[in-house]
Amino acid sequence: METTVNGYAIDDLSVMREAKNYTAWIMDKVRPYLGSNVLEVGAGIGNYTGHIKVKADRMYAIDIDPIGCT
Repeated sequence: METTVNGYAIDDLSVMREAKNYTAWIMDKVRPYLGSNVLEVGAGIGNYTGHIKVKADRMYAIDIDPIGCT
């Protein structure tokens, strides 16, 4: 049985964390649009947070359920 937070499967997010090529592809598409201050809404378990933090001077990540944010 999957652990869920507000109906979202943490197991699915963990699997996506291991999809390094997919994450790199998404970040290649998003990176040109990032400014120095970034707010990531719906951060989940932080799959993209670390990548965004490298580019931004200030990084804020929020999620509806703080249990999902690790």
